Amino acid sequence: MRLKGRPIFLVSPTPASGLTQAQRTLTAHDSVHIWGNWDDTGQSIASLAHFHQEYGDFQMGFDPRTKTLHKAMRDGTNIADDWIAELSPTVEVVNSNLRTFIEKTCKVSPFWGFCSQFTAAHLPLMFKLFPDAFVIASIREPGEAFRGWTRYNGDEPRAKRLVMQARQAYTMLWQMDRLHDGNVLWVDQTEIEDTKAYIKKLYSPFNITAAPFSRRVAEHVIEKHFHDPEPNTPEWLIAYAKEHLTTIYEIAKARADAQLPRKLSGGETDGRSEKS
Repeated sequence: MRLKGRPIFLVSPTPASGLTQAQRTLTAHDSVHIWGNWDDTGQSIASLAHFHQEYGDFQMGFDPRTKTLHKAMRDGTNIADDWIAELSPTVEVVNSNLRTFIEKTCKVSPFWGFCSQFTAAHLPLMFKLFPDAFVIASIREPGEAFRGWTRYNGDEPRAKRLVMQARQAYTMLWQMDRLHDGNVLWVDQTEIEDTKAYIKKLYSPFNITAAPFSRRVAEHVIEKHFHDPEPNTPEWLIAYAKEHLTTIYEIAKARADAQLPRKLSGGETDGRSEKS
């Protein structure tokens, strides 16, 4: 599997499911850099993806005139005599330039990408820009995930929406995994209990191993974050999350178990050699 140059989407359907641990563990390697949440520091990237979607919808209203005008331009025909008030660049050109812009801005290491907690809104748009992207999905038992969620503020409708968004995200990731076999690596939060195996699994798609420094940093990150803050989530929400997410989580968990390091194929190289 060759991932060098392809973006990595590190995602988590549910909150408090090891996303930041995975991001920092990966970025501990000097050949990997995963940018922050699209919902936070990476909002501009998500906005570009939304722009791409809206632009495509906008331009669809002017076909086939737009295509005819662009063909005339390519043929060297002066189009000033035609109606060009609504002429705009093609979706293909915008798509190519957006991808180039994101790559030039964010590709700071041989392996690079973004992380996001909820994927239902962003992932389809990002895949339109980067159909060759690789996905790492960090998952956790739904009750434990929402038990560790500290942002519940009494807004019951919003909390229920988050659960249903998580269900949509799981479904979307599972469909991507079935459609592109081997393009999604599932990592369950319980795997962190075996630190070395957890690190090895995260690095396995890149065909690299942790150099001594990156392994120490990664182990420190895991040890520092291997705890949950005081729970703030009401029991009804935990029960609601279990009711709607347990079945699809167990499907994903079985996939994660099948991808444990002992069952992953492919050779490994020294991590620092990938920098050259």
